Amino acid sequence: MTCRSVSAAAALVSALALASPALLIALADRPTIITDYTSDRAALLKGAQRVFSLPDTGTYLLDGLIEVSRGFTKRDARRPVIVAITTEGPELSDRHFDQVLKPLRASGAAFHALVLGWPVNQEHDRTVVLGEGTRTTGGRHETLLVSMALAARLKQVAAELMHQYRVTYARPQSLIPPERVTVTAARPGLTARGTLINDQHEPGRP
Repeated sequence: MTCRSVSAAAALVSALALASPALLIALADRPTIITDYTSDRAALLKGAQRVFSLPDTGTYLLDGLIEVSRGFTKRDARRPVIVAITTEGPELSDRHFDQVLKPLRASGAAFHALVLGWPVNQEHDRTVVLGEGTRTTGGRHETLLVSMALAARLKQVAAELMHQYRVTYARPQSLIPPERVTVTAARPGLTARGTLINDQHEPGRP
């Protein structure tokens, strides 16, 4: 991360209500817990200030996603969210995309990914995870060419997380349940995102 990225991450922490515990992880060199699960905003802000860039290395984004997703499942987390800030560059995780998408979807987490830099990373598994992982969990995937845009995008993510609705619906019993729920907006230009969870608290596709 750059200094501007660290400041933007701190701004995200400040904008959230933190009704549930949050976790801060660094992905360079290897997935490393900076601040363990806590609702203490001061502790999370202090952790964000301890994040620094490691030159001549890559990221372990895919490994980090697996570990966090499995942690959510063990904690039986309700409405979990993953917000990843990463850069274009080498992905050092030796993981097939299915190894990442399966625990991610099983956790029920909404996955948001903001990528800094020109889109030059051609690694197939990372590309699939960033595209399918965000789309099928109700998150967003954006590439930002300049770090100055990061703070504004993170504020948008925070606003979405703070203004979500839980919609409960029922459908007729059928032998073959539907695989997808389609949500549309009457106003043009709006984007609807959501994470589908059935009455047994098993995540499905939005």
